[in-house]
Amino acid sequence: QETDATESPYFNVFSTDTTGVDFSLVSTDVQAVISGVIANVVVEQTYYNQGDSVVDATYVFPMSTQAAIYAMEMQIDDRVIVAEIRRKEEADEIFNNADTMGLTATLLEQQRPNVFQMSLANINPGDSLIVRMTYTELISPEQGVYQFVFPTIVGPRYTAGGEPWVAQTIEDSLAVVNTALNINLKINCGMNLSATCISHDATFNGNASSTGTIVNINPGIDFIVNYTLDDDEIKTGLLLYEGVEENFF
Repeated sequence: QETDATESPYFNVFSTDTTGVDFSLVSTDVQAVISGVIANVVVEQTYYNQGDSVVDATYVFPMSTQAAIYAMEMQIDDRVIVAEIRRKEEADEIFNNADTMGLTATLLEQQRPNVFQMSLANINPGDSLIVRMTYTELISPEQGVYQFVFPTIVGPRYTAGGEPWVAQTIEDSLAVVNTALNINLKINCGMNLSATCISHDATFNGNASSTGTIVNINPGIDFIVNYTLDDDEIKTGLLLYEGVEENFF
């Protein structure tokens, strides 16, 4: 089923021990900045292996066809692993060698144009795992209304290829309602705008720069914000950015 909807990431956990596996999501933090019609989103999820087994896991992130991941890193306790882009065969070899040596490693692969899959090897009992992903997404208006959505529930997916990740259903994700979900959204359009959160009780302040912060919202409901430009007339907006070495607009 073709879709332009981003869905919530989730883990498939693998272990030879079927009784001592307890790999739970602790929290999700989202920092999102919309510049005009481009959203830049940083997702940070914290997991904890509170079982007594070493586990391998696959992190699946179904993305919108309008989105692109451009950065990923994993942090285990105080150690940070930053992703590098390699040719697929080379990346597979590096990951498999690390797995064989008992090292913790990750491998991010694009399974389809809108489904990314990251493999993690050798997550030890007591390990705290933080996954950070950064992606951009084009927001297209419908009848003058722009909509930003951050999903918190994995939806059912359909395929003719038999990919294993489609087996995840909404029922499998109900446990996330017990985790913390923090979202900070800022909208910059270079002109006056109106923003409304239609999914949660969230307030926005400002006009040309609207900011909304939600703390510990219900993860069982997708976070949805609609925004529109305040004027029906055609106007020009200017966005300014301060860079490290130069400024641009």
